Amino acid sequence: MTKTDNAAEVGQHVFERSGCGVGPFRVIGVFSDVGPHRYPQANGTVIEIGYPGQAMGVCAHCGTGIADCYKIQDANGKTFVVGSTCVYKTGDDGLIRSYKANREVRAFAAAKRDRLAARKADELTALIAANRDALAGMASPNSTANLLQYLERVVPMCGAAGRARYLKSTKCRLAAG
Repeated sequence: MTKTDNAAEVGQHVFERSGCGVGPFRVIGVFSDVGPHRYPQANGTVIEIGYPGQAMGVCAHCGTGIADCYKIQDANGKTFVVGSTCVYKTGDDGLIRSYKANREVRAFAAAKRDRLAARKADELTALIAANRDALAGMASPNSTANLLQYLERVVPMCGAAGRARYLKSTKCRLAAG
């Protein structure tokens, strides 16, 4: 919790001090709020706000732009949205436990991890396909084959972390020449 010298605020939860509600608080859900947002107008035109992937949510506690919005409910049933960083910075063990235990939050995090892993795998596959000749001319880490043969052998067997590591190292090796 944030420290304060104001006697009226001592002992208050940080969300109470920022006017979000009355404790105790708990996480009740999560959603992603990214741009662009499209708003149809009466005259048939559409107003588009934000860039693709731009964070469009706003944390009710600190005002920071957020893409992953966590719905918090206070003791009176009032709901508001904050980012995960503000959940952790509160130091409120009950709130953090409800954040970690919420099924929707866990499923959201798993789906986000899976999307990132799939994007990295697609990027690595495209990188290998686009640079076959260059990779064939480079030595592999085990020195029994060229880098292209090595990657074609090990990438299908590795997990998400391995693919991310091979993507990064392959990009570096191609950039170095």
